[in-house]
Amino acid sequence: MRPYDSKELRSFVISLASRRAAVVGACLDVLPASAYAQLIREIGETPADISMEVRRLRALKSPWEIERIRRAAEQVEPIFAGMADLVEPGMPEIDLSARIESRLRVAGHSGLVRVRRAGQEFPILALASGPAASYPSNMDGPIGFEGPFPTACAGAGWRRIQAGETFMADIVTQDAGYHADNARTFAVGSASEATLAAHAFCREALAEVVQRVRPGAVPSAIYEEVRAWAEARGEPEGFMGFGENRVRFFGHGVGLELDELPVIAPRFDDPLAEGMVIAIEPKAFSPTHGPAGLENTYIVTSSGAESLCRAPDEIVVL
Repeated sequence: MRPYDSKELRSFVISLASRRAAVVGACLDVLPASAYAQLIREIGETPADISMEVRRLRALKSPWEIERIRRAAEQVEPIFAGMADLVEPGMPEIDLSARIESRLRVAGHSGLVRVRRAGQEFPILALASGPAASYPSNMDGPIGFEGPFPTACAGAGWRRIQAGETFMADIVTQDAGYHADNARTFAVGSASEATLAAHAFCREALAEVVQRVRPGAVPSAIYEEVRAWAEARGEPEGFMGFGENRVRFFGHGVGLELDELPVIAPRFDDPLAEGMVIAIEPKAFSPTHGPAGLENTYIVTSSGAESLCRAPDEIVVL
């Protein structure tokens, strides 16, 4: 069915009646109010909200889906490995972003990133350098960016990438509509001691999360344990987002959408299960020293978490 086609909806309702369907359900978390009102008129009753049921079903990936996500993740490795050939000191962020996006499109990326949450927009990649990575953003993620203009503050902007600072490439790859989400931090010439220390902290935080990811583990418990570890350890400036960009999660599900279940965050109490896919992203952002941290996409297996990104996880100096 095409989205919200009134004639097809009417035919669908008639077919339900012939099958003695007792309940009509809809994903009310994403259904527009106008379509909701039309659905009520057609079926003569209020539809049940099956949003969470659908999201839980989609959280468990089939072997075919996992293979798509695995192939999506493979697209990013040559980009991370070849970043030195793409970057020129002093080039605008948006130029580097265009070079990376071109390679992704040739690899099969559709050019679209699906996000479920209303009002959220995300480009193929979030690329931000120096203080721009701490710039306020409406995206529900820790990285900030200036964007090309004020009404499109998502992704790379016109700021020039400077020697002696870091930039982060947070790249959403895609195969057959299925996403993977991985990020690495790069330094042009050198990185400050504060940035290197923040990055080392993020690598430790990643290990703390990953060692807890296994079937039966509860996402909210993982979050609270790692949150307590970070506070006791002494987290760096801008850990999990600077200022208003700070988020209360360490990882999110990926699949047909970028923001699927499970979420390593408070109040997400459904246990992890084999076949779930999670992007885990400990990051830190300093308006003085620039971004640090990384992100990997993992499959939940019977023995723990399998990383789909084999790129080095230290800051790469270009």
